[in-house]
Amino acid sequence: MEEVTLYNTTKILGVNYAIKVIYTNVKTPGLNLNNNYIEIKLPIKLKGKNNNKIIEIILNKMYIKLAEKHLENIFEEIRIETGLAPEDYSIDYNIKEMAKLDFEKKEIYINSKIMELEESCIKYIVIHELCHLKYKTHAKSFYNLVKKYFPKYEKYDEILNGYKF
Repeated sequence: MEEVTLYNTTKILGVNYAIKVIYTNVKTPGLNLNNNYIEIKLPIKLKGKNNNKIIEIILNKMYIKLAEKHLENIFEEIRIETGLAPEDYSIDYNIKEMAKLDFEKKEIYINSKIMELEESCIKYIVIHELCHLKYKTHAKSFYNLVKKYFPKYEKYDEILNGYKF
């Protein structure tokens, strides 16, 4: 017998999705993304327990999968437009920042939870980090380069200011 529990909401590319937790006869947790909600199936033996950590892990795995697919296209589009490209980038949900550049390795680390944000915010984050390939600090020349590729960057700086994961 299945039992459905509603669990908060989460965002994917800026769109809110309700989360339905279904306790059913499964051995391992699973996730399905539908048009307007995320369905998480958990084993019936977990019913009545605090499953927030399990749900968080499942959602983080979803964000990583989405980021792997989505960021590849964004990086390629921006590389073609700007000529800027890192040596490599990796996706991680354990970093505290939205993204950061290892200036020595020329590698960008991206928090998978940026997939919560609208695509324009994600593009801004990527451009911001790519501009650090040329300028290490947030000097005027850095922001001039950001503005060249993302003219409305100040709006996105404001939106993302204080955004915590």
